[in-house]
Amino acid sequence: MIALLKGYPFSIDGEKVIFLAGNVGYELNCSKSLVETFSDPDEKTVYVYTHFSEHNTELFAFENGTEKRLFKKLITVNGIGPKAAMALINTFGVGELVSNIYKGNEKAICRAPGIGTKTAQRLIVDLRDFAGTFRAELPADMISTRNTGEIAVSVKHSDSLGKTLEALRGLGYKPAELQSIESQLSTFENEGHNLAQMIRYGLDLLRKDIR
Repeated sequence: MIALLKGYPFSIDGEKVIFLAGNVGYELNCSKSLVETFSDPDEKTVYVYTHFSEHNTELFAFENGTEKRLFKKLITVNGIGPKAAMALINTFGVGELVSNIYKGNEKAICRAPGIGTKTAQRLIVDLRDFAGTFRAELPADMISTRNTGEIAVSVKHSDSLGKTLEALRGLGYKPAELQSIESQLSTFENEGHNLAQMIRYGLDLLRKDIR
């Protein structure tokens, strides 16, 4: 089973790439974000998922381990095969896709090619809890805040507290909700907790309403 390849793209046809590694050419089904990195000539390390079926073996390749991890989770859902999972990632990117699942945004999810209403509903039911945890662990530059409709809180925060509130806003929480937990988050930060721990704690406060 192939998990990583290090080398160079030999030919690119959309998201189908012949990738040369160790003098062997591998045909990869690449994520859109990975293909975009091929614009520079540097040697690349790509994350690979090997999919075995009755008729063939296919390689799906990703820019980073986060994309690959999400892909592997998507294909555990009944009705989501590897091509549908890749279509979801390519349509939205990791941050926006995870946000749509967590917020139950069925209509948005259906924009991905090959994803109908029933599949979108199943995706939300099966992966909503996972999406909340997964999103809390994402680096700030992967978190989507598109179309949240929220105005940023104007109070000046520490860097970690500000990033925590930004992440929670991206999940759809309103400024008033976030303001109600700021003091607890600030205390939690002063106890020495890191950003990921702060986001998880904020989610616990908001979900369980322990304010």
